[in-house]
Amino acid sequence: MDQLIILAGGKGTRMRSDMPKVLHLVNGVPIVRRLLDALMPIFSKPVVVIGYRGEDVRRALGEGVLYATQAEPLGTGDAVRAAMEVLPDEAIERMVIAPGDHPLITRETIERLMAFQTEEGAPVALATVVVPNFDGENATFLHYGRILRDEAGEVIGIVEWKDASENERNIHEMNTSYYAFDARWLRKHIGLLSRDNVAREYYLTDLVRMAREDGDRVVALAISDIREAFGINDPEQLKRVERYC
Repeated sequence: MDQLIILAGGKGTRMRSDMPKVLHLVNGVPIVRRLLDALMPIFSKPVVVIGYRGEDVRRALGEGVLYATQAEPLGTGDAVRAAMEVLPDEAIERMVIAPGDHPLITRETIERLMAFQTEEGAPVALATVVVPNFDGENATFLHYGRILRDEAGEVIGIVEWKDASENERNIHEMNTSYYAFDARWLRKHIGLLSRDNVAREYYLTDLVRMAREDGDRVVALAISDIREAFGINDPEQLKRVERYC
């Protein structure tokens, strides 16, 4: 069975509002609701990780999903750990992770990511986008994590913007934050994450490095339509996304 986890616990301070970021409206529909509407046809009961004003998110989304609470905002890795605590160990073979503030993702792209992981036989698969520059709409991607590859072109890590060197910040292949994990592998490794980084958070992206250290492959699927990776962090980005809904 495939399980979807949506990370929706952030406050979104740059939105200049007390409302949880994922409840801001995109052409009249909450951001996270658009994401759920796109993906629920392929997942029986997604888990939505809530945090800041979580009860507001519960009321907005209602029944039909499971809820997990992230008690403190300690990063994406901690949010996924919270989600896994409400899921049974058995039956789930794959876990798909998506950020709750990316409303333009399509069912077809997530299906492609899952199929790609199955074909490659890798415990970790992620979706990426390649941008030619950071001008105009592409400025959205400036603070995304960068994909690190070795000389053979294999993915060896993801470095977050806050931790990246100047050379790493010049990389133009971005992490979209859409992942597909072998469930058993994820359960084994999620508790090994540490907060040894600038933000003092548990980075989900560190699992890529862990996989490579274990000798496991990490595969990346390029998304052709970069708009599917548009996240919303401020009112200007919200207006930009509305043009494509």
